[in-house]
Amino acid sequence: MSFLIVDGHSMIFAWPDLRALHQRHQMQARERLCQLLRLWQDHSGERVVVVFDGKGPKITSGRTNEDDIQIIYAPSSETADTVIERLTARYAADHHLTIASDDRLVQTTISVSGGYWITSMELAARLQQAETELQRLLKKLRT
Repeated sequence: MSFLIVDGHSMIFAWPDLRALHQRHQMQARERLCQLLRLWQDHSGERVVVVFDGKGPKITSGRTNEDDIQIIYAPSSETADTVIERLTARYAADHHLTIASDDRLVQTTISVSGGYWITSMELAARLQQAETELQRLLKKLRT
């Protein structure tokens, strides 16, 4: 099975439209990112896990149904980067993992653990391509 693990805040702050939305409405920026990642999961078949820095005392995780993306909030004592590195170390040997992060230290750790990484701009390009292909398919179905 193939997974895309996304550093949520890294993407939000790297993409100008989400960064601007985050300045006004933090939760809406997170939800917009998750909508885009759901589109990617539906398009690619790759399971998506998005990790955000959290505020609580322990790690929390959830999804609305089994087919939805998984959303993880790191505990306040850790960063999303730490959670991503731990997920990679644990699952890279058994699954194909791609990590979306602009953090160079995370990228190095991911590579050493056997995962692959892409930058925020590479992920943005993949999401744009998926959206374009979906629009093309919808147009074709309507005609």
